[in-house]
Amino acid sequence: MKADCHDDQRRRKRTVRQYRRKRLLWGYYFTNPTSEPLEQAAALLAIQGYRPVELYQPELDDPAAPPVWVLHVEKAEVHGVDSLHARNGELMAFAQENRLASYDGMDVGPVGAPAAPQL
Repeated sequence: MKADCHDDQRRRKRTVRQYRRKRLLWGYYFTNPTSEPLEQAAALLAIQGYRPVELYQPELDDPAAPPVWVLHVEKAEVHGVDSLHARNGELMAFAQENRLASYDGMDVGPVGAPAAPQL
C-alpha cells in the first residue's frame, strides 16, 4: 500500500512540474452516499470561487455496493507542488467539516476546454 501512495505522489509531482506557472482548469471531486450534503457543499464552494460542474451517481461495478454520489467542481488557477498540496489539504478539511464521505481528488486540463454542463 505504501508503494502505491509514493507512486501517486511521484505522479502528482511530475504532473505539477509539467504544468507549473500555467493557469489550468483544476477539477476537484467529493463523494457522499446522499446528494443533499453535496448540493450544500456545491453552494459553499461556489462562494469560494469554485464552479459547480456536475452532481451525479456513477455506475458501480458491484451492484450490491451502496450508492454513492459525486460532486465535481472546477477552478482555474496556477499551482506548484506546495500550493497543490495545500489545496488538497484545504479540500480534505472542507469535506470533513461538511461531513462528506470524502474529498476524492483532482484532475487538470487546459483552461478553455469544452465546458461540461453546469449544475
